[in-house]
Amino acid sequence: MVASGFPKFEQSSPGRGGGGREAADGGGSALGAAPEGSPLHHPADGPPPRAGEDWGRVHINPDQYFDAVPKLTWDFYIGGYQPAQKWLKDRRGRVLSYDDLGHYQKIIKILSETDRIMNEIKLPLD
Repeated sequence: MVASGFPKFEQSSPGRGGGGREAADGGGSALGAAPEGSPLHHPADGPPPRAGEDWGRVHINPDQYFDAVPKLTWDFYIGGYQPAQKWLKDRRGRVLSYDDLGHYQKIIKILSETDRIMNEIKLPLD
């Protein structure tokens, strides 16, 4: 369930499998299948990653989080919205199904890929 006061972003570093990192690294279509394995982590899954600036955890409640989500993806704007944040905030108080979790992974993957493509486009500003 997305609990009150969540989602929140906590800095970490890559190196562990997780929803965002796997989603961002997935190949093929941006709407491809969600990465294999559990998209959600619990504290018992292993030691916490070290602090860093580029990656983080997206907590959906005190015990569950998506690991290794790119900070640029979490903060990414489309128009006046931050889709990675808004999608979870719109579901606050709901229990998320496995399909919901997979859908969120796809959102992270799409936003990461969109940022990558935008950075490749070189348009003259004159």
